[in-house]
Amino acid sequence: MNDAAILQIFALAYLAVGIGGLVDPKMAKGLMRDFEDNRALAYLAGLFGLIIGYAIVATRWEISGTPETVLAVLGWISLLKGLSLMALPVQFMKMGAAMLKPAFVVHLLPYFALLLSGVAFWLSGMA
Repeated sequence: MNDAAILQIFALAYLAVGIGGLVDPKMAKGLMRDFEDNRALAYLAGLFGLIIGYAIVATRWEISGTPETVLAVLGWISLLKGLSLMALPVQFMKMGAAMLKPAFVVHLLPYFALLLSGVAFWLSGMA
């Protein structure tokens, strides 16, 4: 799979999160509650992030431009988030819940996700 296709997958995921957040603003808090209540779900999400992150990092050693750099950074973030969710699920979930406590953060998340989606789509055209 080439860099453009991987960036488009990230872009579609961010687009779905952004649209979902605009349609149902309480979605983010509900997702955090679900993760806090179901540690197996958090563990599986961590495993998925670890696998995706490692797959990106392991196959993207040569960084020759902006799209490749962004993809490598997304890979490392995914890898580290996956490791954190698997190794320290309670602490990681507490940190996420604390970040979502201020009401303005929950309202800004969909717009931030849409911005990330746009950037990922734009970068996929450069890859």
